[in-house]
Amino acid sequence: MAGHSWRSLLFGVEGWRHFLKSGYAARAKHFDDAPFARDLRGTHVVVTGANQGIGFQVAKQLAMQRASVHMVCRSEERGEKALRALKEEVAAANADGSPPDVTLDVCDVSDAKAVRAFARAYVESGRPLHCLVNNAGCMVHERTLTPEGVETNFATNTLGTYALTEGLLPSLERTAAREKAPPTHARVIAVSSAGMLTEKLESRDVEASTSKSFDGTRQYAKGKRHQVALTERWARLAVAKCGGVGPPADGSGAVGFYAMHPGWCDTDAVKVALPGFYERLKGKLRSPREGADTAAWLCVAPAETLVSGEFYLDRAVVPKHVWSGSWFGTTYSDAEVDALAEKLEARLREALSARR
Repeated sequence: MAGHSWRSLLFGVEGWRHFLKSGYAARAKHFDDAPFARDLRGTHVVVTGANQGIGFQVAKQLAMQRASVHMVCRSEERGEKALRALKEEVAAANADGSPPDVTLDVCDVSDAKAVRAFARAYVESGRPLHCLVNNAGCMVHERTLTPEGVETNFATNTLGTYALTEGLLPSLERTAAREKAPPTHARVIAVSSAGMLTEKLESRDVEASTSKSFDGTRQYAKGKRHQVALTERWARLAVAKCGGVGPPADGSGAVGFYAMHPGWCDTDAVKVALPGFYERLKGKLRSPREGADTAAWLCVAPAETLVSGEFYLDRAVVPKHVWSGSWFGTTYSDAEVDALAEKLEARLREALSARR
């Protein structure tokens, strides 16, 4: 417990210095926005949790660059509303008033069966997939279970991310192999959270089933740590598939994997999940567009400027740990991440076979 408290203190100091609107403004002065001027016609992108906040802003940016954007949303009603809003905003911003190529896919990423069905349908459609943005997430403060019997935070943030990425890998790899001069090389972006800096890699009690008291904030942070660790693993496996040389500089032939965090943002999700935090900092928080900037940039930046498996903030690689000491630190081995992946595979099979 003392280790977590110390990491939380370091995280708070780091956050005050870098995660607020002021931190973004300081670094934005040096941004190169050329990638956001690229014409992305022919690029297919899947963005989860795209009906609001960061997901909506990422989808909007890519649609403005004429990518084919698939908005994945849990609620059909909220998804349709967001789809209409996005189309109107993009058409109004385009000089010729042309509508964007955006579609809505209704899928709750905490629902393993729904994720499996969506991924299979996409792969079987034969459509290319250049980019998957795993943005959907949740922070539930009471321990609840999905209809498949999975703890809700874990089901959304960890298992859903794992299942969707694994399910869509055939489309991503097929796209990477076929398109030798792609508009953007195949890649996966995980929208994580700086909160993961406070947590070690949890690979045993992943659903907080043995804890005496449930802490939704910590469970959320552990899920975000999972996303970063899994990103490293997918990047490592992609390098192995390429014969140990990594993705080519032109982006062809391999899938790149990147994690990022948006800083502290003024979003509806933060208002609901962390009302006290929001009230204390609401005048200093980043806007959803500012929070989405790095995720969108990772979708369009040239392959040679990115490092697969790394963790980004404000378009730059940042540390994945606030402390590297053995007791306070949060480092882990490849073997521990592989063990986590094995556990996720087993839990996914159980969820898929669960009766409702």
